[in-house]
Amino acid sequence: MLIARIIDHFSNLIVVKDGETALRVEFKDGFFTPWGSEGKKVRLQGLLREKSVSKASAEHMASEMKNPPIKKDEIKDQQQMLLFVASAISIEGGTDLSAEQKEIVEGKKSREGHQPEDH
Repeated sequence: MLIARIIDHFSNLIVVKDGETALRVEFKDGFFTPWGSEGKKVRLQGLLREKSVSKASAEHMASEMKNPPIKKDEIKDQQQMLLFVASAISIEGGTDLSAEQKEIVEGKKSREGHQPEDH
């Protein structure tokens, strides 16, 4: 199984692929994947679960995919999807966080380079 895509700037949502089969992976307890991990072999521990997603979320996910199982304009209402919730990950060869990713994780800047707003 390979890490096919790291989806968000915190890297706590990825897509893994085994042949042509792809699966979205969320991380339990807020851990994340280094950006340089795409294409690397991965082993995951966790639970496979079914999740309801809103029409808007399903449309957004479909727009991110090259070959979605259902096309964005065919989504009419809430959708059910399979999601793997990982409690552990092992990346073959390991990967360190980049300096930029460390700053984002620490809340010092966003991936686009903008400083986060003070709250």
